[in-house]
Amino acid sequence: MTRTTLSLPQSTVLYGASCSGIHGSWFFNAIEGGGSSQLRPNYRLQWSFTQGATTARPDGLISVPHTKTTRVTLTLRNGKLTLRGVRKPDAPVTATGTLMVKLSGLASSHSLTFTEKGLSGAEHRLGLVSPFDAGGHPLVVHVKHVKSLTGC
Repeated sequence: MTRTTLSLPQSTVLYGASCSGIHGSWFFNAIEGGGSSQLRPNYRLQWSFTQGATTARPDGLISVPHTKTTRVTLTLRNGKLTLRGVRKPDAPVTATGTLMVKLSGLASSHSLTFTEKGLSGAEHRLGLVSPFDAGGHPLVVHVKHVKSLTGC
């Protein structure tokens, strides 16, 4: 299980878990806050570390409520991110990139590292802040082992 809050500059809540163990199926949510004039993407990711794997290419649903000046569509399938958007009065922006998840650490203190590549220029042009590429650094979250988890 992971649970954290970041400031990216807007507050971002991160929460994820695996009901089938560290090498099972995972979900991870990243929800950005802020006012209606800011892009506030919400990420719902899913992946599995199967058969002892330590890297995964997540799938996900990403919603980005539009603002008065900006519209963005983000898709994630098998680790491939596709971004399309427009910020008035500029021309449309399109880009593709990747998002990978890596499991690391000892059995008692695992962490998940999310690495996004290829979208930073397009995100900057649109005013979008990704929790997976904050300041050019991957997102690292620590995994807390729990005996039981509501919903599992």
